[in-house]
Amino acid sequence: MRVLAGKRCTFRAAGGPPSGARYRGSGGLDRRDERRRRGEEAITANDALVEEINEAYRRLNAATEALASADRALAEHVRRIRLDNAEAILEAKNERTASLYLDGLLDTDEHRRLEADRTRAELDHQHARREVERLHLIVRLMGATEGRWE
Repeated sequence: MRVLAGKRCTFRAAGGPPSGARYRGSGGLDRRDERRRRGEEAITANDALVEEINEAYRRLNAATEALASADRALAEHVRRIRLDNAEAILEAKNERTASLYLDGLLDTDEHRRLEADRTRAELDHQHARREVERLHLIVRLMGATEGRWE
């Protein structure tokens, strides 16, 4: 048994308070210290979460730029093929024949590569959007549970 500020306190285990803990005369852990410690942990966790959200937004921005770039490259390729073969397309007997002719012109390795690039960019963009949504859910969950700890 120890005496602090004229009051008797009992400590479990090795006969002393945990390092850095302040005790009041009643022997209970100072609640302000506990709240302050939780607040510091929450600030550290929030800082890490903010950095993760910022990184997710950077990835989303990069994925959006890559998708736009792939779209532009594919559209430019199709436009160039159409212009280079405009006369043959115009001479086609009907729209269906012109469409089949254009499809044949676009059946190249370059066109398939551009379409694959665009598909990959779209998939990366979807993943980045989902990551941002996941982080938003975590933030909302933390906001909802934060009130319980106080």
